Amino acid sequence: PGEIALIIRGRLEDFPEYTAELKSLAAADSRIRLEAPYAPAELGKALSEIDVLAVPSKWHENTPFVALEALAARRPILASAHGGLAEMVGPGRGGELVAPGDIAAWSAALSRWSDRRRVASGGSELGTPRSIQAAFADLMRFSAGE
Repeated sequence: PGEIALIIRGRLEDFPEYTAELKSLAAADSRIRLEAPYAPAELGKALSEIDVLAVPSKWHENTPFVALEALAARRPILASAHGGLAEMVGPGRGGELVAPGDIAAWSAALSRWSDRRRVASGGSELGTPRSIQAAFADLMRFSAGE
C-alpha cells in the first residue's frame, strides 16, 4: 500500500537462476529495483536512499554488518528473528524482528513500516546510541563477572 519502493541489492551474477526469477517478479511491479551492491564509499548514499532496512536472512548471522551500519545511520530495521540479528534488533532496539521465512509475517511487517508516520517516528524506536565509553564499561563489568 502507499508509495513504497523495494530496492534489492546484491551480486546478481552469483546465482543466475535465482536472479532470473527475481527479475521476472520485479518486472511485474515498477516499484521494485534490483541493483548491484554499493561500493564502501557509497555506504552513506545507499543508506540515505532508504527509510527502513529489511534483512530477511534465513541463516544465522553472527555479525550482520549491514544492520550495524543501518543502526549507525539511524535507519529502522526489519530483521529475521535469529542469530546476531535477534541480538541487536527488536522493539526499542532499532526495529522489529520477523520470523525467518514466514512470508505472511514479512508482508505484514513491511506493510506496517510502509506507513510514513511509522517511519517518521522510527527514530524513537531506535533508542539513544551508546557511546564507546558505555560499551567499554559494560565489557569491563562483564569481564569482572558482575
